[in-house]
Amino acid sequence: MLKDIAMTIKHCASCQRRKNPTHTTVRTIVDRVIARQGVSENLVTDQGSNFTSHLFKNAMKLLGINHSMSTPYHHQCDNWDENLQLITHAYNSSESSITQNSPFYLTYGRQPNSPFTTAIQAPVRQYRDEDDYIAQLTEDLQTAWRLNNKIIEDQKKRYDLRNHARASNAFPACSAKTL
Repeated sequence: MLKDIAMTIKHCASCQRRKNPTHTTVRTIVDRVIARQGVSENLVTDQGSNFTSHLFKNAMKLLGINHSMSTPYHHQCDNWDENLQLITHAYNSSESSITQNSPFYLTYGRQPNSPFTTAIQAPVRQYRDEDDYIAQLTEDLQTAWRLNNKIIEDQKKRYDLRNHARASNAFPACSAKTL
């Protein structure tokens, strides 16, 4: 499976791949991720041979992508791919606690249509004109960026506090003698 999540708007793109040669994997990343969303700063993959090959590593280096790997494949997850697109759609349709909007809305500028929203006749956001739509979407995107940056800053502060405490405890107080 290839999965790319745009960190600011949390939009996820995914596709299943079965034992393809490395050049096909690289081509898929270029065609389905980079051509649609631009070059990502980071890419996390499993430890499949097509992701550990020299060709793949060189391609990521050439594209300026930081590549890291997750835990190895688990056989308990067989047949997960049968529902991959529905799972991805459900994720993208759900409101993010960070951005206060769904990744689908922040990507496409509208909420997705689904059988559920059609069945309950959920209200659709209305706009006076194109300028009103653009202003609202711009405001929502700016809010998402602002909230995401605040979360990142808060995480950095907590990380720095934890690591400062560890660094302080690593070396007991020393006395220096000056001559």
